[in-house]
Amino acid sequence: MYEAIVLIHVVAILVFAGAHLVSGVAMFQARSEGDRGRLTAVLGRSSQALMVAVIALIVALITGVVLAFMGELWGRFWMWASIGLIVVVGGLMTPMATIPMNQLRGALGMQVGEPKEGEAAPVPHDDATVAAARAKLRPEMVAVIGVVGYLAIVWLMMSKPF
Repeated sequence: MYEAIVLIHVVAILVFAGAHLVSGVAMFQARSEGDRGRLTAVLGRSSQALMVAVIALIVALITGVVLAFMGELWGRFWMWASIGLIVVVGGLMTPMATIPMNQLRGALGMQVGEPKEGEAAPVPHDDATVAAARAKLRPEMVAVIGVVGYLAIVWLMMSKPF
């Protein structure tokens, strides 16, 4: 049973990474894409990939908790360091990736999140607003933080150094 849960955990992490790769590539594309139609398509693909990433993250977290209980790992520092890294990287990604990408979606008139009852449909903004939103994207910084964080967590999980 333990091995099956490990397999599910690893597959969920790989799906999470793959979906984030799609979204990361979209951030690079969004920064350089000037055509509104193609930009909207790129951002739509990113949103869909992030939905997959969230589901995979939930599965990875649930299976990780189950494995920690099954393996009696809560007393190991590497486990807590991994959890801390997930929180830190996730906390950095919100202001550096999620917020600027959602601002760009909003500038293009795309729906961001679930519409509230009675809320008017989003309206596309002018080209200057879209350009300003695109200029806020920092995909290189986001990629470095994401890749380094991911590799550090994988290293902790595989080597269990402490």
